[in-house]
Amino acid sequence: MPYRFVRLTAEQKLTDSHEAIGATRQIMRSYETEPIELDPDGEPLQEPARGQEKRLGFALLSALIPGTGQIAAGFRWRGVIMIVVSLILLAVAFYYYQQGLSTVLSYLVQPRILIAVFVLNALFLLFRIGSVLDAYWSSRTLNAPPTTGWKQAVVGLALVVLLAFTAAPHAVLGYYTYLSHDLITDVFSTENLAVDPEPTPTPGSTATLGPTATPHPTPEPGETPQPTPTPEPTPEPTPEPEPTATPEPAFVETDWHSRGRLTVLLVGTDAGPDRSGARADVIMVASLNVETGQSVLFSIPRNYGDVPLSDSVAQELGMTHFPEMISSLYGHAQQFPQLAPENGDPGLYALEGAAEELLGIPIDYHAMVDMAGFVDLVDAFGGVTVNVEERMHVRMSQAEGGEWQVYDIPAGEQTLNGEEALVYSRNRTGSSDYHRMQRQRCLVASMVDDADMPTLLQIFPNLVDSIRENVTTNIPMDMLPDMVMLRDTIRMDQIVSIGFVPPDFLAGESSHGYNLPAYDLILETVQTALENPDQYLDEDDDDLAIGGPC
Repeated sequence: MPYRFVRLTAEQKLTDSHEAIGATRQIMRSYETEPIELDPDGEPLQEPARGQEKRLGFALLSALIPGTGQIAAGFRWRGVIMIVVSLILLAVAFYYYQQGLSTVLSYLVQPRILIAVFVLNALFLLFRIGSVLDAYWSSRTLNAPPTTGWKQAVVGLALVVLLAFTAAPHAVLGYYTYLSHDLITDVFSTENLAVDPEPTPTPGSTATLGPTATPHPTPEPGETPQPTPTPEPTPEPTPEPEPTATPEPAFVETDWHSRGRLTVLLVGTDAGPDRSGARADVIMVASLNVETGQSVLFSIPRNYGDVPLSDSVAQELGMTHFPEMISSLYGHAQQFPQLAPENGDPGLYALEGAAEELLGIPIDYHAMVDMAGFVDLVDAFGGVTVNVEERMHVRMSQAEGGEWQVYDIPAGEQTLNGEEALVYSRNRTGSSDYHRMQRQRCLVASMVDDADMPTLLQIFPNLVDSIRENVTTNIPMDMLPDMVMLRDTIRMDQIVSIGFVPPDFLAGESSHGYNLPAYDLILETVQTALENPDQYLDEDDDDLAIGGPC
């Protein structure tokens, strides 16, 4: 058979050579990525052309659920492994979610748990970022149309946005975890710093407390202690070296669990840049029945005088009753740092002991916020809604800035910002301390009512800064989980608010001309309110002694 020679043009030669080179490159590149799969006839399978849009789709799937993008791209085993890891983590999260919000929060107030959450969150973030990038890069194909210029920039930007979308919730969780750890370790004590109001020393040491510590008549300065009724032949306790020194405060573990009642002293001071010193402008005692969820809020007037002191405070101050207003006790006790443990506030411990003596109940912990802190707290909540009974037009110094300003608060339901709420709670123009106490209780109740979880999460960073800078407390860190578990117990509709105001709770004038509290009636009222709070809830009475309208 004769051969026929065909002359190829130069253009045909060039086209054939380009096709051969392209085929060779495709075969070589296929060996660099995945092995060539063959169909039943032994021919190489043609890989589908995947554009950048489809690859971004695979990455998006893995951003939502790690591994789904790999499965969609054909890498099933890799995707299945990632999905299994994700399902295990979701199952753990669902398990804790089923335990209830209070249980979860009780874990999250423990610093070691917060550190573990921070680390696990960082590892899961890396896992998800790796899943997104793997879904994008592993789905590339050899015969995909090339992407250059502006289109390549758009694809890169889209990938960056997708990665940011994936990392955002982990960044927020990590930031909140860091803030929580910082808040707990800064504000709350690592030890139980509750001071025993009655140190209960040994019988032999009671005679060594010194004449200024005993509430009964004491020997004359020149006399030696000779207790006549005591038949003991050796009245010489003084030679011992320890009794002559001031005894250290006794720090004991509080037992509010066994009592079934948690009681906390709440103090607001009038400290501010334009004020010298600090006084306890607001004194409240909140007591919660951990079984029933009912709580009672007692307000102690700031102008009470001759308030009894606890034994340990009386010993240091050299008096059994504080002759000035109780609001001045806070600043006066600052001169006696030995009243408090290291890093504790002696003024708060003195007030706590006085409140215990006055109300006749043990107080477990205390917490204090100053004027600037109150403003910040209200502003962090986005304001507080109260019912203003009468218009307020008053000139008052601000908590910050040291300037005086005129405030005009109309009557009716108003949402007040931080400074307006401070004016509302502190104003005495045209009213009295007792009307002011009523407004303060209403503010506290309104803020507690607004403290739902969505609101707290939204304001959390600002709230942390405000608490850390302006709140002082002796609540120990290891008590936080138990206290958080009380969250589900508290019944907001079962809060009794009682202010010890005249005329019922006034017994005349003190030795320095201040209001003298009616001790017996106060003790009786406290016991009645704690044992039978329902009788106050059932009364339709606007008497200020029972709180008054909010």
